[in-house]
Amino acid sequence: MTRLPDFILAGAQRAGSTALAEALAEHPDIAITDPKEPSYFATLFGSLDYSGPGDQWFASQNVGDWNAYLGLCQSDATVSGEASVMYLAIPGTAPAIHERLPNVKIVLVLRDPMARARSAHSYLRVNGREKEQDFEAALALEEQRRAAGYGPMWWFEKASDYAPGLEEYFEVFGRERVFVTTNEQLKADPARVLHGVGGFLGVDAVPAPVDFLTSNSVNSGGTPRNELLTRILYPPDQLRRAARRLAPEKLRQFVRFARKNSTRASDEDHTDIAPEVVARFRESARRTGDVLGRDMSDMWPSARGATDDN
Repeated sequence: MTRLPDFILAGAQRAGSTALAEALAEHPDIAITDPKEPSYFATLFGSLDYSGPGDQWFASQNVGDWNAYLGLCQSDATVSGEASVMYLAIPGTAPAIHERLPNVKIVLVLRDPMARARSAHSYLRVNGREKEQDFEAALALEEQRRAAGYGPMWWFEKASDYAPGLEEYFEVFGRERVFVTTNEQLKADPARVLHGVGGFLGVDAVPAPVDFLTSNSVNSGGTPRNELLTRILYPPDQLRRAARRLAPEKLRQFVRFARKNSTRASDEDHTDIAPEVVARFRESARRTGDVLGRDMSDMWPSARGATDDN
C-alpha cells in the first residue's frame, strides 16, 4: 500500500525551516524525504519555469511526478513528511495539497517580516545570484522581477506577508491541523517548540539540539566579503553541476571553508531602511498578527515599526 506523507513543513523561506527539518530528522520516529524539498505542489504553479538567476538549477531538483513524489515518502518511521518551504508563499498551494492529501498536517515557521526579507536578499547575494548590493534597490525591483517569472526566493516583500497564506491554510485544513511557530521562538526555546511539534505529529518528544538550532550554521545567509571570490564559488548552474560531479573531496572541503570565510552575517539593524518601507513591513506583521489572533509586537520589531531588536 502506498504511503502518503503525514506532514508537510510548508514554509516560510529563510525562517528556520531547514534547522527544524534537520532536528526532526534526528528523531527515530520521524522521516524527512530526501531531498527534503521535493516541492511537488509548487510544480503545479510554475516552479519548473521560474526564470530568476539560479532558479532553473533549483527547479531541476523539484519532483514534478506524483508517483515519484510518493516514492520519497515511503518509510518505516511512525510519521513521514517533507519540507518544501516555498509552499506558503504561492497562492493556491494549500487547496492543491488538500485535494491530494486531505489528512496531512501542516507545520509553518514564520519570522519577523523585515528580517526574513533581508535574509532572503543576503542569501541570494551570498550565492552570487543577486547583483543589487542594496536591499532597498533590490526590493524596488520585486514587482518587475515577479512579472518576469522570478521565483519566491526573490519575493522579498510578498513572501514576508504571511497573512494570505495563513488564511488559506487555516480555511482549507482548519486551525487544528496547522502548527505555527516562529524563528524567534525556535531560537529562544527550541526544546519547547520541538516538544510542541512532536505532540502535534503524534510522536514522543523531539530532543532539542540547542547549540545546533540556535546557531547560524544551518542554511545561513550573510553578505559577500569578496565579490570575485563569490563569483568563483558560485559559478553558473551548468558549471556548478559539473564541479559537483568532478571535484574531489579535498576541493569540496576547501570550497566549504572558503564560502564560510567569504561572507559576513546579515545586518539585523534596520536603521538604514526608509521609514515608508519599514511601514509596509509593519503592516504585513500586523496582518499576520490579526490572522493568528495575537499581537506580534512583543516578538517582531517589524510589528511595532522598530528599527532595532530592543
